[in-house]
Amino acid sequence: MQDQERAPLLEALINHVQAARVPFHVPAHLGRPLPGLAGLKTEGLFSLDVTELPGLDDLHSPTGPLLEAQELAAELFGAKSTFFLVNGVTAGILAAHLYFGGPGKKVLLPRDAHRSHYSGLVLSGSTPVYLPACWQEGIPVNIQADTLERALGLHPDAAALFVTSPGYHGACPDLARLRELTARRGIPLVVDEAHGTYLSLSPLLPAGAGEAGADLWLHSTHKTGGALTQGGMLHTAESVDPARLRPLLSLVQTSSPSYPIMASLDAARRFLALKGRARAEEAAELARELRQALEAKSSWQVLSFAPFAADPLKLALGTEGPGPAALEGLRRRGVEPELAGFRHLLLLISPYHTPKEVDFLRAVLTAFKPEGSREPAKASLSQPPPLPRQVLLPREASFKSSRAVPLAKSRGRVAAEMVVPSPPGIPLLVPGEEVSPEVLSLLTEIKGAGLPCQAADPGLNTLKVLEK
Repeated sequence: MQDQERAPLLEALINHVQAARVPFHVPAHLGRPLPGLAGLKTEGLFSLDVTELPGLDDLHSPTGPLLEAQELAAELFGAKSTFFLVNGVTAGILAAHLYFGGPGKKVLLPRDAHRSHYSGLVLSGSTPVYLPACWQEGIPVNIQADTLERALGLHPDAAALFVTSPGYHGACPDLARLRELTARRGIPLVVDEAHGTYLSLSPLLPAGAGEAGADLWLHSTHKTGGALTQGGMLHTAESVDPARLRPLLSLVQTSSPSYPIMASLDAARRFLALKGRARAEEAAELARELRQALEAKSSWQVLSFAPFAADPLKLALGTEGPGPAALEGLRRRGVEPELAGFRHLLLLISPYHTPKEVDFLRAVLTAFKPEGSREPAKASLSQPPPLPRQVLLPREASFKSSRAVPLAKSRGRVAAEMVVPSPPGIPLLVPGEEVSPEVLSLLTEIKGAGLPCQAADPGLNTLKVLEK
């Protein structure tokens, strides 16, 4: 048992700063705030932004404080090995696809997975077998065990299952059942636990990926653990060979890793080890009380996603009118939600929120009646579109010639780009897929609603398609 009160990498950085040597190395700011930022109290952050100096270790070959920091994280989260990620969980997902996939290999992937998984398909050359998600209230919720069971019957030779838990809106699949089904066939289980860093810290929360027996799982520690943005962790069980995984991570991570990000991972781990259980349980209780208050005294529809287990720190609210209009109303009242969908909002409660902040949110939500029409959402927005026909593998399509055509004229063409409403970052189209009438209708409605979208043309006036 190691001393979880230590933060070895953070301590090494602080000792380095206190030595007060004159820097003659990268980065160019020399540990001083940039002009124009001095008034923002950023001095400490800049002083921690150094390079691989003696005593500070090396992310790509750790032997000192960084190695110890990763070992402490592995102990906390029940992993055999833990790797710090400075390019976000995206880097870990790419490495996982490279580790388990490859040309000629099939991987099972929920069609509501984050866009980084589709980038992993492009890099690895794997053949995706998409698992349709269960939809509720116009929201892709997660996959059910019977969906996986049917897919395994058709594809018993799959190289791995990738699954997201919790889903973006908080629905957690039955990981124990998914593990049971994959274990029968010796298929590795990879869990994108980006939005659930805190789940394994308390038995009062849904089971974490490590507890469920995942072979590899990932945390967006910046999203749900308190680290700086881009900070994440990749955890592995005994079944994963770290000697083979490490060079794959080096392929997708920068050769100039951010020490502030890595130190924040170390500091966040220490906080979660010492106070994470109590703070996560307190946040869950605050969220429960907030839900009860909204169900009793507000015009908001508090969404639940039975039969899935729920991450209590995710608050999904149905709106009478367009979600973006309700979002702007809350922003004017001092509340910044995570996401606005067609007919819903998503707000995230963090273990770092104070009771005063959650009380403020409750006061705003109970006093504010979202404006808009009571008309139901259009049918195409309340049910999943059929999976587009895959004409080419994502990797094949990504390297072919393409051109932009008006969105209205893209029907029947083969997509050359990912089209990703973001957040939540789930692609509606992937390179190599045919633009079906249903997807075209949905893209047209997204355009009309003005929802943010990651695409070559964010306004969705045009779409990149393959040359005929």
